[in-house]
Amino acid sequence: MKKFLKFLLIAFAYTLLFMVTNAILPFSQAFTEASADADPLSAVFLFICSIFNCFTICFIAANSNWRGMKRAVGIIFVVFMIAAFMTQIETLFFGGAFPVLTKFDVILIMLAMLPSIVIATLLGIQFFGSRKPVGKGGPVPIQPLMGRLAALGLIYVAVYFLFGYFVAWQFEEVRVFYSGSRSNTGFIGQLMNNANDNPIIYPFQFIRGIMFASFSLPLFFMLRHNKKKFVISCCLVYLSTAVVLILPNTLFPDAVRWAHFYEMASSMLLFGIITGLVLYVPEKRRQK
Repeated sequence: MKKFLKFLLIAFAYTLLFMVTNAILPFSQAFTEASADADPLSAVFLFICSIFNCFTICFIAANSNWRGMKRAVGIIFVVFMIAAFMTQIETLFFGGAFPVLTKFDVILIMLAMLPSIVIATLLGIQFFGSRKPVGKGGPVPIQPLMGRLAALGLIYVAVYFLFGYFVAWQFEEVRVFYSGSRSNTGFIGQLMNNANDNPIIYPFQFIRGIMFASFSLPLFFMLRHNKKKFVISCCLVYLSTAVVLILPNTLFPDAVRWAHFYEMASSMLLFGIITGLVLYVPEKRRQK
């Protein structure tokens, strides 16, 4: 019961600080006015998002073999870079679909999560972080990891476009939102349309895939003693990019938002499993 109450305290602190941070940040007038008509249930959905993010943070904190400030910085870095930075660089890439947003607004949306992540990490370590000393694992060869990161970049491209088409693009509202047309040209046709209209999307998503994998590396070093917990942590952190979509917002119509939620939840869960399995190097191999 005490642990549950402590966890609720972390989630409330995360939610409250997130709301205060968003209230004081200097968003553009257009975005502020558009956000004024918020759904009355937004606070409930925000708290659900907070619970998920705080659970992710506490899970890593409880199982990490890092200690002290190193553990705190590691968790903050991973969660912020994946949950905030990686989502918003895609918002910048598709900026034309969101006329109400300025580039500075996107940066502020990204930064708005940082104080909440910091406080949740510090409280999570204080309440749930293990204090038992752990032995150091063997050295990790960097060169094989570089090859695996490149492979994960290619895998991410495949996952991104497969789920983008076979999940999100099957919703008529998504096609109208992005293309202005209800027509569906098929998977190959859509790939060709991307190549003709926006060819940079392919190298962009490849680099983004490498970044997703790279930003999860601290998890590997924190959880290198337990493959299962490393894979779970990858899944949790990647799923945070999807969970935020349950929160009503002014950027997406509800149908488009839920379509992206289904797409992101399924694709990022799969990519989290793949990333965990590909990046993990068994202890015996590390000791050679």
